[in-house]
Amino acid sequence: MDDRAVETMSGDELLSDSDVIETAIEELLARRHQVIRRLDEIKYAEEIGAHDTARLLEKRYRLDPTEARRRVRLALALPNYPTVAAALPAPGNDLPDNAVALSSAQADAIVSALEKLPKRANIPVEELDAAADAMVQAARHMNPSDLRSLGEQVRNILDTDGPEPREAAARAREEVWVKKADDGVKFGGYLAGENAEKLQTVLQAGAKPHKTDDGEQDPRSRGKRQADALIDTLDIALASGDLPTRGGIKPHIAVTINLNDLLEAGRHATGDLTYGDGLSAAGIRRLACDAGIIPIVLGSDSQPLDVGREFRYVTNGLRNALNQRDKGCVICHAPPIYCDAHHLISWQDGGVTSLTNL
Repeated sequence: MDDRAVETMSGDELLSDSDVIETAIEELLARRHQVIRRLDEIKYAEEIGAHDTARLLEKRYRLDPTEARRRVRLALALPNYPTVAAALPAPGNDLPDNAVALSSAQADAIVSALEKLPKRANIPVEELDAAADAMVQAARHMNPSDLRSLGEQVRNILDTDGPEPREAAARAREEVWVKKADDGVKFGGYLAGENAEKLQTVLQAGAKPHKTDDGEQDPRSRGKRQADALIDTLDIALASGDLPTRGGIKPHIAVTINLNDLLEAGRHATGDLTYGDGLSAAGIRRLACDAGIIPIVLGSDSQPLDVGREFRYVTNGLRNALNQRDKGCVICHAPPIYCDAHHLISWQDGGVTSLTNL
């Protein structure tokens, strides 16, 4: 290594010096693996009261616990993968000219990937060695992150029963969150496997750029095109009518607006929604263009009038009136979709199925 001040060196000299430094570091790291493995073999940490080798390294060198455990795990696993160990540039380990010289990070990526193979898979030793050799060869052109991705593919090939449990675990983590925002909602989440594929298929199909009527390029951003594709999908789902029921009624958008405002389009007129804030009369008319309309006549005190007949079970008309009147649970304020309708005076005690008794 050149001991001149770096300010006096050319670019070629600096790069050459960097090569020497990296080689020296990798040789020291390979030596460190050997030292850690031997410390663990002789149980020196227990001898001096340090619990285990990982705890000894953590305390002595002020390491994060995860880093200390990673070092010990790699050092102990390396002997199980002789092809990987032989490719490390340890002092005295002269590699042939055509051999692959692994960095410690690459070796860690390969060993960690193969160590994740479950014992129940009973992979033959020769297949494991072949996989390790293939990954060492791939390391000529792959960084540690690439090798970890390759390792997942290798595991799927060697352990044919492996992907399904992992897919099941991924599906168990699926979630979608929705929270209110100004004039709308924000949402996000996570989908796995085939469900992720479904979403991407729908968005890709609907988000294709379209030229404007005058032949110009689509002015929408990619995000806006994907939002439009999702909206189209929601429109199709709602229009199909083939949706699960909650509370006895299929999902639908409920809007309450004064009839005159709807027809005359008062400039400042708005309608009430179940979940969101007020919606303009123009927006409501857009919804009403191809919607089924269920009128509910309201009295002067905004109480629903003249809906349904007296049956034991709550009719759709009565249910709609309940949704309009109570806006959901009167105790916990859950929205109507999560609520059941109940008689105040039960049917068997003579209570009637009318709005005033629900």
